[in-house]
Amino acid sequence: MSGSHYWRVRGIFKGGFLGALAACAFYFWRHPELPVWRSADLCAPAIALGQSIGRIGCFMAGDDYGRPANVRWAIAFTDPDAYRIGGAPIGVPLHPVQLYESLVCFALFLFLAWLSRRKKFEGEIILSYTLLYAVARFLLEYFRGDTDRGLVFGGALSTSQLIAVPLFLISLLLIIRRSQGIRL
Repeated sequence: MSGSHYWRVRGIFKGGFLGALAACAFYFWRHPELPVWRSADLCAPAIALGQSIGRIGCFMAGDDYGRPANVRWAIAFTDPDAYRIGGAPIGVPLHPVQLYESLVCFALFLFLAWLSRRKKFEGEIILSYTLLYAVARFLLEYFRGDTDRGLVFGGALSTSQLIAVPLFLISLLLIIRRSQGIRL
C-alpha cells in the first residue's frame, strides 16, 4: 500500500482524532471555566459508540482487516474494491477483527453509560474508557493482518500496542490518584 493511500484510508481516523483533540484543547483554552474532567466524562460513551460504528465502516471497506483464520465465522472479501480501498486480500478467510472491535466498543459504550450514573469522581468515565480501550486494542491487534499499520521490535508489537501500554499505565495511575481525591 502506498504512503498516500495509507493516509487517505488510515489517516482519516488519525486526522479526525487529532483535529478533535486540537479543537477541544482550543475550546478549553478559550473557556477555562469549563470543567475538563466532567466534560470528558460526558464525551466518553459517545466516543466508544462512534468507534463502534466506525469499525463497521472499516469492515465494509476492507480496511484494518484480520489475519487469515480457520474459524467458522471467518470472512473472505470478494469485491476487488476491498483490496483497492483497504488492502484486504481477496478470497482469503480472515478474522473479522473490525467487527470484533465494533462489538468491544459497543460493549464499552454500554458499560460507560452504566458507569456514568454511578461514578465516584470526575474523570472516572474517560479514564475507564481509555484504560479499557487500551487493553482491548492491545489484544485485538493480535488478530490484525494489515502489517502496513506499523510494527516494532522486529514485528513483536504493532505501533498501536506500543501506544496502548503507556495509555493503560497513565490511565491506571490517574484513576488511582483521582479516586483518592488527588487533584490533577
